[in-house]
Amino acid sequence: DELHHARQLLSSPWLLVGDFNCLLSPTDSSSPISFGPSMFAFHSFIDEFGLFDVPLSNGKFTWSNNRNSSILCRLDRVFLSPELFSAFPSSSLVLGPRHLSDHAPLLISLLRGRAGTRCA
Repeated sequence: DELHHARQLLSSPWLLVGDFNCLLSPTDSSSPISFGPSMFAFHSFIDEFGLFDVPLSNGKFTWSNNRNSSILCRLDRVFLSPELFSAFPSSSLVLGPRHLSDHAPLLISLLRGRAGTRCA
């Protein structure tokens, strides 16, 4: 609800960054999972806002449970508004080393050029 309100106040391009604690797809986890209700809700949110998911250029997972029987997931994402994506269609994310946290740091590059991918 807060994001819906904030969206109405924004008149310029914007991006949404964070640990969403939700997967977009079963392939976002190193362990087998099925497509669940939270994934459907996350997709609905992304579709409603018309967001573009910035791809990772050097890896697949942003989080680790830091255990011997490791589980890896992509919980952290950057989404671009349609206006920002139009200006920077070749944007990408680079994973940094995961040393101090169970999350890897992300470096976003906003790049003009050929188009990237939109969440479907």
